[in-house]
Amino acid sequence: MDVIHDWLTETPTHTCLRVNILKSFDIMNLEKTLVTLGEKLNTAHLPNFYFLKPDCLILERWPEGITTEKAKCEVIVDGACAAAVLRGSHVFAPGVLGLPPNCKLDDVVDIYGDIDGKCKRGLKIGFDGVKRFAGVGCLKKLRRDLFDEGIQPSGIAVQTLLPASRLPVVNDTLFPTGQVLLQNLPSLVCGWVVNAQPNEYILDMCAAPGNKTTHLAEMALNKAEKVLKVGGKLVYSTCTTTLEENEDMVKWALQNLPSLRLIPAEPLHGGPGLGSSSLTTEERLMVQRFGPENDPLRPTEDIYRNSIGFFIAAFTKVQQNTLI
Repeated sequence: MDVIHDWLTETPTHTCLRVNILKSFDIMNLEKTLVTLGEKLNTAHLPNFYFLKPDCLILERWPEGITTEKAKCEVIVDGACAAAVLRGSHVFAPGVLGLPPNCKLDDVVDIYGDIDGKCKRGLKIGFDGVKRFAGVGCLKKLRRDLFDEGIQPSGIAVQTLLPASRLPVVNDTLFPTGQVLLQNLPSLVCGWVVNAQPNEYILDMCAAPGNKTTHLAEMALNKAEKVLKVGGKLVYSTCTTTLEENEDMVKWALQNLPSLRLIPAEPLHGGPGLGSSSLTTEERLMVQRFGPENDPLRPTEDIYRNSIGFFIAAFTKVQQNTLI
């Protein structure tokens, strides 16, 4: 359990961008953005970036040793906002809890997260509760824009320059609409397992917010339909590491849905199913899970382990059945 806890609280070592293969992508735009960010950080050493697949762009951390001077002002944000900053996000106005009155627009500020949720919104003085340094940014809104009576704060309050995680602040807003999308790597692997093709029938049974659905549509060149037929593929995926929602559900399906047969969830980038599950060794090798484990049954590359908790299994329909 300690291993899972430590893994879940670590910031990923990379940012994953899904590239729309139906649109042209100018890699020079990304490089120009990184050069501009590097100038603000007084460094010419840019983060490494590369395509893992044509629709998957990986952006690594800024090199070690890049630092900024301690700012004169501290901005206190809620825990969720601090976590987003560590992933490379800006600070949006609703997440700000405390800001000294002497801060000016475009001041460089230190961003701290309120760990215990004890900071009261509108705090003017220094916060002496439990806090964690999340990064450094440039102030874009004053106190009156955030806390005055009747104000519904919105927009970017602090433009993040360097998160404590050193992940570059790069997101889909820097590119033309529909060209790229921030998406966790295991979610892309799920789409690769489905391997949608034009004119196939596809059913997404949990399309919220729909990132994987649009990925499938792009893979199928926007020519897919919906419904599962005999010989079709059903992909079961979750964003959790729990045995009950992953391997146990696969076993339940195999025992209760005779129309389905487990098949390898290829491409297999994640580790095998847990050894403590009720799956056979052969079945464990057909599924894939993303977590801190590195099972010798199928060793996993670091980039796939250093991500969110995720699980993928694939079935094929072998006979007509009213349940599926």
